[in-house]
Order: sequence, then C-alpha cells, then structure tokens
Amino acid sequence: MKKTYLLLFLLVLFVGACSKPDPILPGVRTPVFGMSEPALLGNIPVDVVTNSFGRIKKIEQQKSYEQNINNEVFEIASDGTKRKIFAGFPTESKIDVSRTPLFYKNFVYAGLTTGELIKINSKTKNIEWIADVYKDMDMLSVGSVLDIVAPLVIDEDRLFAGGMGHAFCQINIANGDKKWCADISVASPFMIAGDIAFVVGVDSRLYALNTKNGGVYWVADVKRAVQPRMKLDDGKYFVIVGKQWFDATSGVDDD
Repeated sequence: MKKTYLLLFLLVLFVGACSKPDPILPGVRTPVFGMSEPALLGNIPVDVVTNSFGRIKKIEQQKSYEQNINNEVFEIASDGTKRKIFAGFPTESKIDVSRTPLFYKNFVYAGLTTGELIKINSKTKNIEWIADVYKDMDMLSVGSVLDIVAPLVIDEDRLFAGGMGHAFCQINIANGDKKWCADISVASPFMIAGDIAFVVGVDSRLYALNTKNGGVYWVADVKRAVQPRMKLDDGKYFVIVGKQWFDATSGVDDD
C-alpha cells in the first residue's frame, strides 16, 4: 500500500511538473500586434528634432554577457569564466551573427531566434517575462525567420527591440507588455534619440518613428543597411546612413 501511495505521489508530481507551460518554444505564441498599420505623421517638428539631438542613446553595458545562436545566455566573470543563466530552444531559422544581451539594473535582456524577448533575473536566473516580437503572419509562414538580431536599446526604462518578423517595438520593461509596434523587419542597429527612433529596415528603407506611439513620420530609401547617426551641420540636422545625408525633419535625401 505504501508503495502504491508513493507511486501515485510521484505520478502527480511528474504530471504537475510537465503541466507547467514552457514560455519558450514549444507553447502558445501570442503576437504583439495584428495587421493594423500606423498612420504617417509627416515632417518632424523642428523643436522635436532639436530636443532629441542631445538625447541620443548609446548602448552601455554594466556587466559582460554572451549569447550564442542556440539561445544560450552566459554571464562572463572578470576572470573570463562563464556561467550559463539561460538555455532556450535552438531553431533552424536563424541568422548566424554575434549578439550581446543587455544588462540593466540587475536584469538581463536577450532577443532570441524564436522571435522572443526575455528578461532574466541575473541572480536567480529566473525568467521575469517573455515578449513575442513578431507579426502574426510571419509566425504562420513556413520557414519564417523571427530572429531578434539588432542590439536592444534601453533609454530611461524604455526598452526598444526589433526583430525579423516585421516588428519594431517599445516594450514595457516592467512586465513585458508591448506599448506599440511598427511593421518593420530589423536586422541592423537602430538609433534612439529622445522622442524619435531612426530605424533601417531589411527592406532598405530608413524609418523615422515617434517613440511615444510608434507613428511613422517619414520613410526614405537607403543604399546601405547600416546604423543611422545624427549630425548638426551648419544649423541643420541630418540623419546619416552610410554616405547618404537625410534632412532629419523631412527625410529628404540631401545628395
């Protein structure tokens, strides 16, 4: 009888452990946004450009972390030793490029090849939340690449992430909810400048976005998919992508 109760207890324990939903593939996926498109806002007001110029956010790492294309995240100690803090599911669809998780206020943020963005407690290794950064039509397509390749950016607790699944998003850093998403597939580093985000999509187009609501100010064609930078020249603000100079307010190519 005791053996029977023991077996029943172990069976319940096993089933309970298996029933816990695994947030990283496989599992129920919830896309961050549907098919709606943000309206074009037109030219950026000069005062918005001026105020944003001095607020360009650079990626700053307080601690060293490493990530591989199999969705494993490691903490790198000062002596070079590695401690694995996360192991996700590897995927067939991925981009073989180096990537670096972002460490901010004792938490690690990493974009995965599954199109998921995760927040990890660096001390306990617990997953605080998972956010899907992709458009639903891409998840349903066979062989879709949902990889989050572009470096994440955190600016005053505003978390920005861009994935290959037609989603560039601002994510609530506390709970992982999306604040807004724009229909842009992103692979290159982007620039956050205060109330403006300058993003080069894989479609070779430069997007100027309002960081408050994700609205698109203007869109311009680029010759190279590289990180944008902003410059003040002779009293006028420009966004530079490769050798192209764009008027920051209107997106007009200055060439």
